[in-house]
Amino acid sequence: MTKRQRLCALVLGASIAQLSHAEGNMTLYGLIDTGVTWSNHQKGGDTVEMTSGKLSGARWGIRGSEVLGNGWRAEAVLENGYNSASGATLQSGRMFGRQSTVGLSNVRYGTLRLGRQYTPLALYGGPLTAALRWGTSLMVHPLDLDLLGGTTRFNNAIDYESPDFGGWRYRVQYALSNQAGAGFANNREWGGAIRYRSEHTTFVAGYAQLARPDSATNANGATTGDYQSALPLWIRQVDATLAGTPASSAMLAVGTQRTGMAAIVQTIERWSVGTTLSRTLLSQNVVTGAHTSGLNGTGSLSLDVAEANLTFRATPLNHTGVMVTYSSGRLQSGGQRASPHWWQFGIGNDYFLSKRTDVYVAAAYIMGSARDAIAQITLGSPASGRTEAGVSIGMRHRF
Repeated sequence: MTKRQRLCALVLGASIAQLSHAEGNMTLYGLIDTGVTWSNHQKGGDTVEMTSGKLSGARWGIRGSEVLGNGWRAEAVLENGYNSASGATLQSGRMFGRQSTVGLSNVRYGTLRLGRQYTPLALYGGPLTAALRWGTSLMVHPLDLDLLGGTTRFNNAIDYESPDFGGWRYRVQYALSNQAGAGFANNREWGGAIRYRSEHTTFVAGYAQLARPDSATNANGATTGDYQSALPLWIRQVDATLAGTPASSAMLAVGTQRTGMAAIVQTIERWSVGTTLSRTLLSQNVVTGAHTSGLNGTGSLSLDVAEANLTFRATPLNHTGVMVTYSSGRLQSGGQRASPHWWQFGIGNDYFLSKRTDVYVAAAYIMGSARDAIAQITLGSPASGRTEAGVSIGMRHRF
């Protein structure tokens, strides 16, 4: 963030604080999540680092609303994502990279939102996974390829969420490519999800489809700048491992991504049992610049994920959980074929010191089935082999 951007943010924050006090229809809010993470097999050794947002991404934002009459309300959200360990802006340097929306809502007709936002899969399905409930990003499904970890947002998105129908609600979204003519489908997204909530049960099912999400020929598309940051790093490490080189410059361009998922969480007294299933298919992919003979060329990548998690509430302020995930992949690129499989195990505890402050600890371990099943438990950097362990301890505060 430039000095001018920082100054604007400070002035804007001060102004919103005054408006919130005066009118009560605009709120400045935020979340700080900072901790220490240990992981092994990073470049052949152990790593200890101060990390940000392992349980919830650090953010600050402005939320506004205005009553328009006849049951209608205008709403707007501007939300910045940042690294709480260094103060750096995330989401490719965007000032409001997490969310930037404006919309209209009505209890009877639902809510329409326009702007940069999450896919319905992440909004409805993500909170049912162990990673977003208490497990930290150490337990996000491999590469967050199924979008449930919320690491990908969508620009130019038109999103409609229905009112509640006896516990049922649905949400649909279309994110434009902002290109005309033949480029209409160049870097766009569409999909939706349905959710059922009752006192003891939450069920979600959804689908998303992305067309050329990492297109180099459209700088204004739906996912410009932050699509699947973990996937290219994984492909390079696979290439380096297979070719026996210390580094790789392999590049991957995705043609189409299709992701479907279903999840359910059942609560019985102090216990909650959850299951999440997802299937992702990347097709018409192109790999270039790989050292491995036969890896360059067109191909596909599929990933099937099954997660089971169990949560115990010892008290209303103390949650402990365990999870196990099995992921089965198939990679075909050029003349190369691979069938990587991973087992992922995790345990975590989240203890609330107050309504706004909690401390957490989580540990996870992932192991791959073969030499090309590179582990990547921290998303930001792949391991140097097929196994990796990680432990995170942190503190989260909301304001």
